Amino acid sequence: MTDLPLKSPFVLEAKKLKKSFATPHREKIHVIDGIDLSLNAGESLSIRGESGAGKTTLLNLITLLENPDSGEVLWEGKTVSKYKHFNLAKQRGNFFGLIFQSHYLIPELNALENVLMAKRLIGPLELEDKERARELLNVVGLKNRMTHLSNQLSGGEAQRVSIARALMNNPRVIVADEPTGNLDEKTGLGVMELLLSLCSEVQTSLILVTHNPDFAEQTQRQGFLTFGKLEIK
Repeated sequence: MTDLPLKSPFVLEAKKLKKSFATPHREKIHVIDGIDLSLNAGESLSIRGESGAGKTTLLNLITLLENPDSGEVLWEGKTVSKYKHFNLAKQRGNFFGLIFQSHYLIPELNALENVLMAKRLIGPLELEDKERARELLNVVGLKNRMTHLSNQLSGGEAQRVSIARALMNNPRVIVADEPTGNLDEKTGLGVMELLLSLCSEVQTSLILVTHNPDFAEQTQRQGFLTFGKLEIK
C-alpha cells in the first residue's frame, strides 16, 4: 500500500523564488533572488525593506499576478503552476484578499456594491452575499456609509471598504501592500489596528508590507527584504 503524501502544514509556501528584470543596457537586476517563505494558517508576517527592494514584486509572485523566473509557489500545499490559466483568477479570488496602498474602489459603485464586487469576480452572487457584505461594512465601522460613493468617503473610510472587500470571500490569506501609505498617521493607525484585529479574530493569515517599524512589530513574525534576499525572524 502506497502512503499518501502528507498535507502541507503551511497555508502558503514559496520555494527558491527568483525574478529578474532587464535594464535598458540589457543588464539583469535580480530583484528576488532565491527566496523561501512559509506561512502558517492564522499567522501574521510583516515585510519591510527600502523603496525598490522588491517587496511588491514578491507579493505579485506569491499571488501569481506575476510569474517567477524560477521557483515554486504553493497554496495550501498545491503547486499553483498546475492551475489552468482560466481558473487561476478564480482560485486567487478565493484564496487571497488583496489590499493596496490605493483603495481602488470603483467610483460608479457605492461602498456596499464595491464589497460585493469581490464575489462577482469569482462567480454569481448568492442570496446571503449581500447580508455578508453589510455585516463586514458594519464591522469596519461603516454601517451608515454603505450607499456612499467612493468620492463621498474619506481616505480612511475608503480603505476600510477595501478591507471589507478583501474579507468578502473568506480568504485564507490577506495580502496588504502599504495599506496606510496614503493616510495620515492617526487614520493609518486606526486602519492598521482594524486590519490586525480582524485577521486575528477570523484566523486569516496576513502578509503585511509596510515601511512603518511600529506596524511591523505588531505581526507575529517580521521579515526584511534586501538585495533580493528575505530574512525572517
